[in-house]
Amino acid sequence: MLPSRFRRKFLVEFTVEESDLLDRLGRDHGSRRAAILTGLKLLAGGELDALRQRVATLEHDLAGARTQHERDAAALTAATTAADQGKTSATTLKTEQAAHKKTTADLEAVTTQLKEANDRLTSVQADYQRLIDELPAQAYCSSCRRLVPLDELALESTDQVDYLYHGSDGFRLTESVVRGRATVLFSRPVSGKPTQPEAAR
Repeated sequence: MLPSRFRRKFLVEFTVEESDLLDRLGRDHGSRRAAILTGLKLLAGGELDALRQRVATLEHDLAGARTQHERDAAALTAATTAADQGKTSATTLKTEQAAHKKTTADLEAVTTQLKEANDRLTSVQADYQRLIDELPAQAYCSSCRRLVPLDELALESTDQVDYLYHGSDGFRLTESVVRGRATVLFSRPVSGKPTQPEAAR
């Protein structure tokens, strides 16, 4: 577990477009650090998967509502024809009309919910892509004193924290006279568990 006051600083390179994007999101979220942390928490929190599941459920409900609407419309047409031919009572016709009205309202309600869920999914996906676009391609390793690509990072996990470190330098959480500088570049809380403040800033 990192000390509560422990902080790390990282030298990260951005293009002009990436820098503008980070500045804009930083203003929206209060700071550049808050914008990056929002993206990391979105990745870890599973909100995209939950929204996709919600949309799938609503699409299933919409299909069912449409099928029932078509059945009720057919029943209403049959009842209206029969009424015109004097083969059914006015009560039956009113019952079929009420059922058709209800399924029409249900269909409209499910359609509205599906549109709202799709709009939310589109918004979250756009935020997700913007935050993915601003993630750095390299991180500065203080042990070997150079920028290293993210594919050279390795993962070390505890009960509450995942640590990302430069794999070729070995895992060192703190600086040691014998072993050398710390190699941890980033940390993130294990999903669903609280942790001390983040190491990266």
